[in-house]
Amino acid sequence: MALVNNPIQAFANVALLFAVQILIPAFLIITTPKYSWLRYFGIPCIAFPAYLIFQLAPTLSNSIFHNSFLACEGILVVAHCVNLLLILQDGGLTWSDLRRSGVAGEKSETPPDATFLRKLISAVRLVVSLRGVDTPWEAKNTPPHPSSLGPGGGSRASFLIRQGAILAWQYLFLDVLLEVTKQEPPENTDKFYRPGMEYEYLNLTAEERFIRAFMPFVSWFVVSRLLLDSTWRALSILFVASGLGSPQSWRPLFGSMWDAYTLRNFWGKFWHQILRWPFTSNVNFLTRRVVKLPVPSLLDRYTNNFLVFLLSGILHAVSANIMGLSAVESGSIPYFSSFALGMMLEDGVQAFYNRLHADKERKTGIWKKVVGFIWVVFWMSLTSPWYMFPSRRKVAGEAAWVLPFNLTEVIGMPMMWGLLGTFGMLVKWAFGTSL
Repeated sequence: MALVNNPIQAFANVALLFAVQILIPAFLIITTPKYSWLRYFGIPCIAFPAYLIFQLAPTLSNSIFHNSFLACEGILVVAHCVNLLLILQDGGLTWSDLRRSGVAGEKSETPPDATFLRKLISAVRLVVSLRGVDTPWEAKNTPPHPSSLGPGGGSRASFLIRQGAILAWQYLFLDVLLEVTKQEPPENTDKFYRPGMEYEYLNLTAEERFIRAFMPFVSWFVVSRLLLDSTWRALSILFVASGLGSPQSWRPLFGSMWDAYTLRNFWGKFWHQILRWPFTSNVNFLTRRVVKLPVPSLLDRYTNNFLVFLLSGILHAVSANIMGLSAVESGSIPYFSSFALGMMLEDGVQAFYNRLHADKERKTGIWKKVVGFIWVVFWMSLTSPWYMFPSRRKVAGEAAWVLPFNLTEVIGMPMMWGLLGTFGMLVKWAFGTSL
C-alpha cells in the first residue's frame, strides 16, 4: 500500500488496515483449532498492517497526539492477538471457548452450528475489546458504568446524550488549554526544558522546582487524561450510534483520580487499563510458562511489573518517534520502567507500616491519602522530566493536538472560561459526572 499525503485517503487506508487486523484474528478464532499453524502464520499477517499504520500515521492530521495514538493502537492489537490466538486458555481461544465463557452470548442463544456471520461478529467484538469488558478475562479495575446510567450503560439514547454532552465540555476545555499553550512565552523552552535539564536535581531554582512538581500533575491528571478520554468518548459515540457496539461494552476509560494516592493505584485504578490485558498476558506467559518463576513470589510479582512497564515504555517510545524523537531521546523507557522500582519502595513502606499497626483497622484515612498523593507527585516530579522535557522541546511551545475549530479565538478567553464553567456545572448536574 503506497503511502499518501492526502489525509482523507490516509484515513481510509488506516481504516482498511485496522479492519484487516481485526478480521484476521476473528476468522482464525472461529475456524482453527488450538496450536494451529495458521494461527502462528496469522501473527505476521496482523503485524504487517500495524507497520503500515505506523508509516501512515504522520500523514493523518496535524495532531501529534492523535497520530501517535493510532500508531500505537495498531501495535497494541498485535500483542492482544498473540494472547487471543496463542496464549489464552492454553493454546488460544476457539469458538467453543467463546460459547463456554459466555462471550458469544447465552449458550441457549448460540448453538454450536450458529451461522458463520454470527460467530465472526462475536469474535470481532472480543478482538476490539482490549480490556475484555464483560468477559472472564476483563482487565482488573476496569471502571463500571456510572450510577446515572446503570450497570448496563443505560439505553442507547441516554448513553449517546451523556457521552455527547461530556465530549462537548471536554472539547471546550481542550480549546482553552490550546490557547493557554499558544500564549506561553517561547523563551520558556530554553529556560525550563533545555537539554539535560531533565536530569538536573541539585542546582534548581524555586521556579524550576515548582515546574517539576506542577507539570506532571497537569500533564497526567488533566491534559493526557482529557485527550485520551475525549478520543475514547468520540469512538464510543461512533460505535454505539452506528450499531457496531452497545453501551454496555463501552465502559468509562478512567477511574477516579481520588484513588491515585499510590503509584500502584495511579496506574492500576485511576489510569486507563487498555494496556493491561495485552501486556500482562504476554509477560505472564514468559515468566510463568517459559522461565517458570515460582508463583506466588515476590520475584514473579516484581519481574512481571518491570516487564509490563518496560513494554509500555517501548510502546511510548514508538509513539514518540511520530514526533521525530528516537527511543533514547524520548526517555520513555527509563521513565515507565522506573515505576516498577517506585512500587517496590511503596510496597515496602506499606508492609512495614502495616506490621507496626497490625492490630488497628486498615481503612485508608484522609491523612494517609494526603501523604500518598504527595508521594505520587514527588515520584513523578523526579521521573516525569525524563519523558516530558524532550517532547516539550520538540514541540517548542506548540500544543501536541489540534482542534477543527477554536472557539476561544472567536469569543476570547474571559468569555470562554465563563462558558466552560457554566456548561461544566450543567453537565455535572444533569449527568452526575465526577473526577
